[in-house]
Amino acid sequence: MEMEMEMEIVRAIVIFTVWIIFSVVVGLMGRKRKIGFWWAFLLSFLLSPILGLTVVLYSQNKKDEAYKGKKLQSQRRQQEALNLLVELKQSDSSKNSVANELEKLKKLRDEGVITEAEFEKLKNKLINS
Repeated sequence: MEMEMEMEIVRAIVIFTVWIIFSVVVGLMGRKRKIGFWWAFLLSFLLSPILGLTVVLYSQNKKDEAYKGKKLQSQRRQQEALNLLVELKQSDSSKNSVANELEKLKKLRDEGVITEAEFEKLKNKLINS
């Protein structure tokens, strides 16, 4: 009887130790994701390591989030350059001289809205039109 009780205690300790180890592993997986280590660890510890792992895998990767931010910034710069091109095409030649448009392009380049290569391309397009 006493031997069975000791075996149950040992079994409970082993299960608890494995539970904590799996929770730490899930937490380590979560540190590179938006959920973070501590939320992943707590979720897997309190609910289940399998549930915690599922949530961690559905959580966004931090690198993906940074990439999306850079991509969005690049798209905004391109949209501003396109808007400038449309404005250049639609503008009255008497209102805006080529020199004024070149100044606008230079300002956009200096502010970092367009790159040097984009500036050169737009400048050539403006001069040749």
